[in-house]
Amino acid sequence: MTRRRSGLAALGLVLVGWIIGGEWVSIHQHVPENHFIDALGGLSFLVAGLVALDRRPGNAIGKLMIAYVAVSYLGNWGNLQVTALPVIGFTGQQLGAPILAQMVLSYPTGRLRTRFERFVIGTIYAAAVGVGTVILLAFDPRADGCARCAWEPAPFPSRSAVLTAQLIAQRLGFAVFLLFLAAVWLRWRRATRAERRGLAPPWVAVCIYVVVGLMGAFASPNPVADPFAYLIWELHSVLQIALPFVFLWGLLSTRLARSAVGDLVIELDRPLLPGELRASLARTLGAVAASGVPARRPGPVGRC
Repeated sequence: MTRRRSGLAALGLVLVGWIIGGEWVSIHQHVPENHFIDALGGLSFLVAGLVALDRRPGNAIGKLMIAYVAVSYLGNWGNLQVTALPVIGFTGQQLGAPILAQMVLSYPTGRLRTRFERFVIGTIYAAAVGVGTVILLAFDPRADGCARCAWEPAPFPSRSAVLTAQLIAQRLGFAVFLLFLAAVWLRWRRATRAERRGLAPPWVAVCIYVVVGLMGAFASPNPVADPFAYLIWELHSVLQIALPFVFLWGLLSTRLARSAVGDLVIELDRPLLPGELRASLARTLGAVAASGVPARRPGPVGRC
């Protein structure tokens, strides 16, 4: 336990430096964004991810949160004009949206349950990999006359190819969002009433995020040149601050409910005074209901 927490603390320090350093690079390169909000988004995923890894080490949600932090700030570090670093940052940040989508559809277990969910997530990853491949092959600002830009090892430099790939992926994003919403709706339809109570908070946050994403599908892929695209980008950043804590709250609520059931089993292992059984059952069922975890129908309870 102590070794694992020491490892998580070291990981946290490294990623705090990764986030703050990335923002420092963006500030010194005069990137037009709200650096405070951008840093808060990454720090919120980092804190929630570390807590999830500590409290629910077998759940993949915490790992996905940490992975999201790692890839999200590749673009910030890519602002350094060092050979190959801009193209690595530009390519790596394409994975942020797929990781976030996987996090949503795999909540709260950390696993995708159906073939359709795996198809949707696979499609989102495929689109991101496709854009990333075009960037690796064609991104070289020096070929377009940017003398201060770092040299990039692009075999087929073409600014129009990169912009076209981004535009196609953005327009396809509308169809992908519809698939994503269909997967969310099917998940909601399959869920029991208790499961829906547990899934309600993240689904509300996700629906807001999806609406903003749909708006962004019709904005320019360059937020610096388009004020509307810049507004969408900032809305994304603000909403992302709350998302990881909503997920974390649900994960910890599930753990509390399971802990309450475990306490009940321990209590039933000893003789109970009159009235204690009813009080213990009421306390346990109350904890389960509050967390939204579906409870199995109990079997017959013998007389005490």
